[in-house]
Amino acid sequence: MWRTISFQLAYTIFSISNHLELIKPNPRDDPEKQVKDAKFAAAVYGPDIDLVGGSMQNESFLSLSDTKHCGKMRALEKLLLSWFSNGDKVLLFSYSVRMLNILEKFIIRKGYCFSRLDGSTPTNLRQSLVDDFNSSPSKQVFLISTRAGGLGLNLVSANRVVIFDPNWNPSQDLQAQDRSFRFGQKRHVVVFRLLSAGSLEELIYSRQVYKQQLSNIAVSGKMEKRYFEGVQDCKEFKGELFGICNLFRDLSDKLFTSEIIEMHETSKKDDGLKAEQQEKINISEETSLLDTEPETRLCSEAARTTTSKPDIEFEDL
Repeated sequence: MWRTISFQLAYTIFSISNHLELIKPNPRDDPEKQVKDAKFAAAVYGPDIDLVGGSMQNESFLSLSDTKHCGKMRALEKLLLSWFSNGDKVLLFSYSVRMLNILEKFIIRKGYCFSRLDGSTPTNLRQSLVDDFNSSPSKQVFLISTRAGGLGLNLVSANRVVIFDPNWNPSQDLQAQDRSFRFGQKRHVVVFRLLSAGSLEELIYSRQVYKQQLSNIAVSGKMEKRYFEGVQDCKEFKGELFGICNLFRDLSDKLFTSEIIEMHETSKKDDGLKAEQQEKINISEETSLLDTEPETRLCSEAARTTTSKPDIEFEDL
């Protein structure tokens, strides 16, 4: 029971990172749920609830298409303006259909030409939408539900991909971004992930990084840099990523993503220095972008051999 309630609360907190309207009660829900959602929204907004259109969901086009209540939409607005001036085409992914509805209103308000695909799109029409987007220079944005359109589509006309909200499973986001990075792509593809700093989203993305590192170690035998404390071989210790307490703790003082990027850039510089030194002594040895000194690795040097296993615990994934 507690686990079910915890995940419901986590989803609600996660919604705050995307748009404030998502936590307001839906007039089409049953009365009991509306009362619960209204209490939560009142606790979040406090005395400022009237400044965001009241306690119920606002269906007004002008209100929902406005970027003032969504930091991600403000960032997206600037990105789209820059990209379209260069002739770029964009894939915009979100897991929430409600968020896609809001983004659609925003795109219409800005006057951009778009296509949309989600779970309600008939199967027999999906390929025609893909073909139309790929062949039409006027189509600028493709709004896609990650669950419905994250697999099987070939959208090589787009060279910018936006992951509007992260998923607990990193493979789903990776599959979504690969809709553009496929055979036939002739331009450089850049992927942008929009995260709300100091929020649950950062914790979700940090878990994605951790899981991807475990996959690289187990499947590819790569040596990965340690970004997190982890569980330290103790089941009672959840580190900074796992456990219920981490889901609901204040993350405003812990900007995981900034720290990961900073450490990654430092690692790249170190690799550059190593490569320069190796070139001077005429040694050619393949290294990883995340290669680090032995004491900072996720697994021991023994993992380099084919008979050894990574020195890590596959727990709480």
